[in-house]
Amino acid sequence: MKSFQSSGPKWRTAFSTKLAKHRKRQLRRLRFEAMESRRLLATIVWDGEAGDDRWETAANWQGNVLPSAFDDVVIDVPGQSKSIFIESGHVTVQSIDSQERLIVRNSGDLTIAAAFSVGISTLAAGIEVAPGRTLRASGTNTQVTIQGSSLIDGANLRVDSAARLAIPGVTNYENTSPGTFNSWVVDGSGSLLDLQNITTITSSSSHIKQHSISASSGGRIDLHRVTTFVDSEAGNPDGRNFAILASGTGSLVDLSALTAILDRSPFGFGITGTSSLQADGGGQIVAPLLASLSATDLVMSSPISLPSLTTFTQATIAVNGINVVMPTLTSIDGI
Repeated sequence: MKSFQSSGPKWRTAFSTKLAKHRKRQLRRLRFEAMESRRLLATIVWDGEAGDDRWETAANWQGNVLPSAFDDVVIDVPGQSKSIFIESGHVTVQSIDSQERLIVRNSGDLTIAAAFSVGISTLAAGIEVAPGRTLRASGTNTQVTIQGSSLIDGANLRVDSAARLAIPGVTNYENTSPGTFNSWVVDGSGSLLDLQNITTITSSSSHIKQHSISASSGGRIDLHRVTTFVDSEAGNPDGRNFAILASGTGSLVDLSALTAILDRSPFGFGITGTSSLQADGGGQIVAPLLASLSATDLVMSSPISLPSLTTFTQATIAVNGINVVMPTLTSIDGI
């Protein structure tokens, strides 16, 4: 009788070896595919070959590729002084190094958000942001400095997630926004909007317009050279106002040089007619020289000191659980 020897163990060994090799190849494929799906950061350089000076024209960029949110942008036209126009869509980039002036207008908006590396942006020739359009800086790594003369009348400004935006070339601001509301919003610890060279902020000449200035959740706004908020003498003043808010621990609006808020509009149409100074949740408004408030409500649940306030007219004071220090107040009308 012929005897047969079992080959079971050998078969199992061979099968295990093949399975291990298959799994190894599969893992390699998965790793390769994961790496391929990642978007590498790129530097996109302006060449202006289209000749229309428009950001959204692909032919104006080397390689005919528009910058994306992952890209660092370089704009430099040697020997010329150019203006580059962002006229449509919401443009988002990692950083911008520009020797030419940027103009954001029509339906365009601009966000600079350094999500993947330190994004230090310098706009050496300034910026113009048209009324109603938005300039935003976002992200812990984002630092934006806009040098040279700039124009932001009526523009919306946003700074969040510990970004920093400095526009030292702006010295005056007028709310020429076409909409009902216009705002500067700074949100999050470490976030800073630096407008330290503005001296006067003026309302719109149209009625029912609010300019909101808000620092929240630890955000800070530097307006330490602003001396007056002025309601325009032109047009219908009804419903025009300024709304200044510092909300949350560490939030700060620095108005160290402010002497007066002069609001001509004590009546509203669907929105608050009077202006307001509001501090709550540990937020702080610094205004040691503020002497006169006209049609400007004080709304306070965080401590505030107004050591120079002498005149308060056509408005209200709302205080919740704090002491308010106004040792020089001599004239009150309309409370």
